[in-house]
Amino acid sequence: MDVAGPLTLNAPTLMREAALAGVGMAYVGEWSVSEDLDAGRLVRVLGEWMPPASELALYYPGHRYVPTGLRTFVDVVRDIAQNLKVSLASGGR
Repeated sequence: MDVAGPLTLNAPTLMREAALAGVGMAYVGEWSVSEDLDAGRLVRVLGEWMPPASELALYYPGHRYVPTGLRTFVDVVRDIAQNLKVSLASGGR
């Protein structure tokens, strides 16, 4: 969605900071702002218009040969996602 205004961002961290500063709204993953939501620093808007949350996804070509760098990246992302899921499930952040 194109929105007219003085600031357009495409980095979730910057979107969060701008929303915290009162500059506007941010469309980011709930996991990245859950502490701000819990503390009341941010509020959820248009929740009824949001599709159900889904898992993170990483798409890459499904060739037999996956380059070492890509394989390493996929493994790191998988480990981080698993650790985050375990941390959130145990109430940690």
